[in-house]
Amino acid sequence: MSTPLLPVVHGFTGIGTAAADVRRLLGIDPAVSKMGESGAEDFAAVSDGIDATAAVERMDGAGDQVAASESVHLDQSRRRLLRSAAPRSSDRSAVPDSQAGSYPSGPSGGTADDFSDRMRRAASLSNGRRGGLASSSHAPALPRSSDLVEFLEEVFTRERLTGSGAGGALDIPPIWCPLELFSYGDGLIFQLGSEEFFRKMGLGDDLLKSARSMCTGDLACMYGSKSDDEGVQLMSDWLMWALLFDDYYCDSGPYTRDPTAYNHAALNLMQYAIDPERGPIGDHVFDGLAAALADIMARVRARTPAEHAAMISMAHFRWALGASCGVSDRSGNYMRSLDEHMIARGPDGGGPPLVLLVETLDRTCLDFVTRNTPEVRAMTAATGLLFALSTDIPSYARECDEHSLESNVVGIIATENRCSRQEAIYRACALVEEITELFVTLKHKLAKDGTPALRDYLEHLSNMIRGTLEWQRRLPRYYASLDGAGQPISTGRLSDNAIHDVSPTRLFPHIAPPESIRWWWNYI
Repeated sequence: MSTPLLPVVHGFTGIGTAAADVRRLLGIDPAVSKMGESGAEDFAAVSDGIDATAAVERMDGAGDQVAASESVHLDQSRRRLLRSAAPRSSDRSAVPDSQAGSYPSGPSGGTADDFSDRMRRAASLSNGRRGGLASSSHAPALPRSSDLVEFLEEVFTRERLTGSGAGGALDIPPIWCPLELFSYGDGLIFQLGSEEFFRKMGLGDDLLKSARSMCTGDLACMYGSKSDDEGVQLMSDWLMWALLFDDYYCDSGPYTRDPTAYNHAALNLMQYAIDPERGPIGDHVFDGLAAALADIMARVRARTPAEHAAMISMAHFRWALGASCGVSDRSGNYMRSLDEHMIARGPDGGGPPLVLLVETLDRTCLDFVTRNTPEVRAMTAATGLLFALSTDIPSYARECDEHSLESNVVGIIATENRCSRQEAIYRACALVEEITELFVTLKHKLAKDGTPALRDYLEHLSNMIRGTLEWQRRLPRYYASLDGAGQPISTGRLSDNAIHDVSPTRLFPHIAPPESIRWWWNYI
């Protein structure tokens, strides 16, 4: 059984001190203002992990008053967050990219369950209610059946009525990432080039209607800041191919709830990465994607050694297998555990071929012996997981609309912990921060005595993590779903608005990582 994640310990909006956040909350409704300064300071003590038990006890009386107030809409909180300056620093500071330090084992003072319970009570106060959906970590496990669907519908309905969580607006706090952001330049020309490429491959407007809002040109530029036009265009084309495949075969198309049909179609399609000599099969969507994949792989082979190109081709099959877990889960009303998600989500997100493709941007290739060391395997897997998890959070509202939450970390955490979806957002952010700190610490350790080729590889991984974070927080199709605006009208560029900020420091407490990935921490 995986270790439950601890809820958020930063303030209501994530901006300023916790005490200031509570004062802001109290200022909205004068009826609860008599909680006053002492209540705010008690909340700050809980948030900072100082004498938390005593602070929560002092807050019990004030909590009834807060629970009686009108619900504070989290969309207002999010918009204040987007207009505010950098978030406050927690007592656990960031590990700089240039000087990673020791890695704490976790919160001290009591068991994880005790700490989680104290923080849950504090978090419920900060959201203007006591208890509610944020239930005890000792709740029994949910049955993996149709009861799961009923439970999620109940959560959704209650959150919609209270104006919080996915039924109202989601409060996504700043996400910590100390890695630098680079870009090749304006991505629009590559975005438009990708759209034209797929039209030439025979794909119609019915499938390409969402392509403009994918902004793969911008993402390719952030992955390949030191590449060339040919390399960036290749990356933009593959990224759009990946998203089109995911939309049609995995999320909202005719195969998304039919594992047998999906498995055969995906295996058949990925075969074109190895055998481009095959002809069309008579399905215009399949044939268009197959022709595009064959063309992309031909360009890959022209930029990288044959062995590396072969690894990229084969990695597509691991991606197809990861995605099949999501299709199967959806078909069987199965909600995977967080531990299972740590294994399936990286491949499901296309991480295995993408990590290898990023190297082709600069025409580099890490030798296999170094690539296969446990430290580098841990770094590679962490990168693929961060790539996927950081998109899970802002894409939650969109996947909720598509009824495809079986492979989204927010839905999984909400179900496993029987907590609100808003609390699940915070828990997911804490997990992302934990893996990010592992990456930064291990990157510093490996780069210190590593070869130039290894350092190049680590920089490619860094660009992938930071670029993905920037892309997903400004992606039009995620932002539109979050605001309930439906399919966005996009120019092909990332939005000037952002779903969340990027924090220079950690905001969440250290947590015990899920068991299936805990071995990564052995190498820091």
